[in-house]
Amino acid sequence: MGKTRGSSHAKGIVLEKIGIEDKQPSSAIRKCARVQLIKIAAFVPNDGCLNYIEENDEVLIAGFVRKGHAVGDIPGVRFKVVKVSEVSLLALFKLASAPPEQQRLMLGEQLYPLVDQFEHGHAGKVKGMLLEMDQPEVLHLIESLEALKAKVGEAMEVLQMVRAGTGRSNVIDLSSLSLNEPLVS
Repeated sequence: MGKTRGSSHAKGIVLEKIGIEDKQPSSAIRKCARVQLIKIAAFVPNDGCLNYIEENDEVLIAGFVRKGHAVGDIPGVRFKVVKVSEVSLLALFKLASAPPEQQRLMLGEQLYPLVDQFEHGHAGKVKGMLLEMDQPEVLHLIESLEALKAKVGEAMEVLQMVRAGTGRSNVIDLSSLSLNEPLVS
């Protein structure tokens, strides 16, 4: 038995050699290599989740709990897919298995507290605008605060432009607002 028994493995190609400073107290430069993984098999959990993955998609993989062992009846497979294009595969699965009327509610419940962090006074309006986007885009916003912050900024610009055009700051018909279509002056 070798020293590596029990650990997950993957083959890769070294893209570059890099030095990374470790945490305090030593602050030493650790020698590392940026590696691109190649040709590994990764399990796709839950029925139907393979439909969310296309060739050349960027995926995040994780090792199985039983390190170094194949899972069940899948010999040689030591990894599983956990994210596709920065969106949780489990979130996609749960959303797809919910009835259509619950899908929007599920997304809204996750989105509101995040939007509230950036625009407390307009969180409900902005959330409603964001929910008009395609579901995978909304899921990406839920998982990427950077992307969410940018979209919230866009939504606030749309709201400000509408308010400036109407001359009324308190009453706005939000049913016609969308982030997917440009405003027509």
